[in-house]
Amino acid sequence: MSATTPPGTPPPIGAVVHPVALYDLLSVTVLFFVLIWFLRGPRAAGSAAALFTLWYAGGRVGLDFLRTDPTRAFGLIGTQLASVVVIVATGAWLLVRARRRGADEQATKAAASGALASPASAGLAASEGSPGQGAEDYDTP
Repeated sequence: MSATTPPGTPPPIGAVVHPVALYDLLSVTVLFFVLIWFLRGPRAAGSAAALFTLWYAGGRVGLDFLRTDPTRAFGLIGTQLASVVVIVATGAWLLVRARRRGADEQATKAAASGALASPASAGLAASEGSPGQGAEDYDTP
């Protein structure tokens, strides 16, 4: 865009503009390979979807600064505003999930240490008997 064209106005015919769709294609191609690498190991449920969402929405915010669309609010265009909302929502979901996972791990550790020290669990283990005890009752037709 030329220096005399105000931001948010369409460029004049014949003006050179950024090929934002090409940049988006390159970004998503890199994302594809990042996701393949990311999914090679075990991941928590939803991690790949969160990675995709954050990468793509972040890319939209960045790439859309190169567009010539009129701004809507806070100097951003509509797709940037929507992407910011998606980024905030995904970030909040990741924080809630991380806190729940931390609380679940603490509860599991507490339950495991409590179960090992419990006299009731020791009595239950002793009453089970050896494997195969009583099996002779089931062998006869």
